[in-house]
Amino acid sequence: MLRSLLRAVLKGHLYYGQHPSQAVALTQKVQRIDSQLMAKQIYEDDMLRHNPGGGLEEAAMRKVVERSRDMLKVERRVELTKSST
Repeated sequence: MLRSLLRAVLKGHLYYGQHPSQAVALTQKVQRIDSQLMAKQIYEDDMLRHNPGGGLEEAAMRKVVERSRDMLKVERRVELTKSST
């Protein structure tokens, strides 16, 4: 059962990365986003994490934070700090 679950999750991740237009449409539907452009930006931000280490590079992290601030109209600056973990 666990093997089937892991296989399904892996297939989902692969599909998400290999079929951008379907992934954007699904993101828009699941997150109830009216703007296809916003859903595409979310997808592009997600794709920044698709790297061998699975982490988000600092430049990409800054881009995601700034875009989120703009979308949510947050005025205060958000400082990124290194985690001790």
